[in-house]
Amino acid sequence: MKSLTPPCALLTLTALLAAPASAQWSTELLSVSRTSPTATSAGDLAFIAGGRAGNVAIATVDIYDDASGVWRTPETLPAGPRNILAATAVGRYVLFAGGSISPTASTDIVEVYDTQTSTWLAPGALSQARFAVAAATIGDIAMFAGGALGGPGNVLAASDVVDLYDSSLGAPSDPAAWSTATPLSVACAHMAAATVGDQVVFAGGLDLVAALADVDIYDASAGAPSDPAAWTTAALSEARVLYQHASATVGALALFGGGIVSSSPPAMSDVVDIYDATTGAWTATALSSPRTLVAAAALGNTVLFAGGVNASLAASDVVDVYDAGTGTFGPLAQLSIPRYESAAISVGGRAMFAGGSNGASNFRRIDVFEPLGVGYCSVNANSTGQRAAIGATGGASVVANSFGLEASDLPIGSFAYFLTSRTQGFVVAPGGNQGNLCLGGAIGRFVGPGQVQQADGAGAIALQLDLSIQPTPTGPVMVSAGETWSFQAWYRDSVGGAATSNFTGGLAVRFRQ
Repeated sequence: MKSLTPPCALLTLTALLAAPASAQWSTELLSVSRTSPTATSAGDLAFIAGGRAGNVAIATVDIYDDASGVWRTPETLPAGPRNILAATAVGRYVLFAGGSISPTASTDIVEVYDTQTSTWLAPGALSQARFAVAAATIGDIAMFAGGALGGPGNVLAASDVVDLYDSSLGAPSDPAAWSTATPLSVACAHMAAATVGDQVVFAGGLDLVAALADVDIYDASAGAPSDPAAWTTAALSEARVLYQHASATVGALALFGGGIVSSSPPAMSDVVDIYDATTGAWTATALSSPRTLVAAAALGNTVLFAGGVNASLAASDVVDVYDAGTGTFGPLAQLSIPRYESAAISVGGRAMFAGGSNGASNFRRIDVFEPLGVGYCSVNANSTGQRAAIGATGGASVVANSFGLEASDLPIGSFAYFLTSRTQGFVVAPGGNQGNLCLGGAIGRFVGPGQVQQADGAGAIALQLDLSIQPTPTGPVMVSAGETWSFQAWYRDSVGGAATSNFTGGLAVRFRQ
């Protein structure tokens, strides 16, 4: 399969920037065990809703607040339990649409959570009761496309309907704020949806007979959703049924991973189709192994394709890690428990894979991928010919207080120390320095006992921080959950026998409770 190849200019730019920060995996727990929940985010909040335990639908909504780093007291869908429902957010509203309420029936209810008041509002309604709907938001409009009529144990028909809620026209309970768009080109359920730039892409799915390669693309710059001229069609490189969490967006790219090609005999897909909204071009690459019911989430330039059902019909713990900046897959990661039909969501600096099943059990487990900071700012080479890098160790929890810094590729034996500020900046060659100062505002220096160090034989230093005494020019302060602090290392160097100094790149870290 063809891989996405970045232009040379992008590779050059990547080489000039600070090295990527280290990352860690951790686990947390949902309030109840379940498989096939849905998830969406609104601002600092992530919502994981519904699902099922066995054949019993669930009404629980778990809410993670990234600003404080805590899970709120769980909410309950007001109209009761639902499985295979759709979720998206528009403005202040989080919408939970459709879903199955029993093995033979689905609902048209659209539950509405107001993030400004943290309350449930009067519901809206889809034009048809259905489940396995694909949801996405573009601007003021939430779109709910396709789906299946009936219930998962008694599917009556696939739908081509695209319901629209326009938040500029009123609250979700106002029928005047609802309409329908141009129908999909093919009636289908179990599509994946992605918003990328001015476009919404609905891809793959099932027409209740066979897997589909059909793609419907709405371009908001070309007209309203009711205008057929604003819609175009395309095709995936392989027909397959895509789970609702099988897509992710990075910049101008929408990625659709894995899926099931045929259920009899079982045939899984390893394809990742990649759509570039700026050019309209499609390329493809491949997962490490064919899987369906994969959960995909993007964080920065990284896209994670987690778990699923493999070709042996077993739950998988494999996480494929794709770098959209280079168009390549890196080393595999691993979920804490093999499972499929997890919800995937990114919020703040975290990607979370929640719930799921291995066929015998449903899980509360949430696997959390959390980079320890985001590298930024350009870096100049030092006397070794290398660009010194900064990274982090431990974790970003202020309660655990295990956070540390490390700098590498320094000249051996050079004196160095770390700097910090709540403000980023960019100053070229300050005071004759050979590098760039990436901090602004009130800059603190780690120059206390034992904090000024000499680079070891590998050209590295490391410092374990105490987050209760973060240095500032006016005295130490305590780091609070929700704050973002930036870090950089300064070090001595010499050029042509003349003494000078240089900097690593910057590292921005958002701390949590």
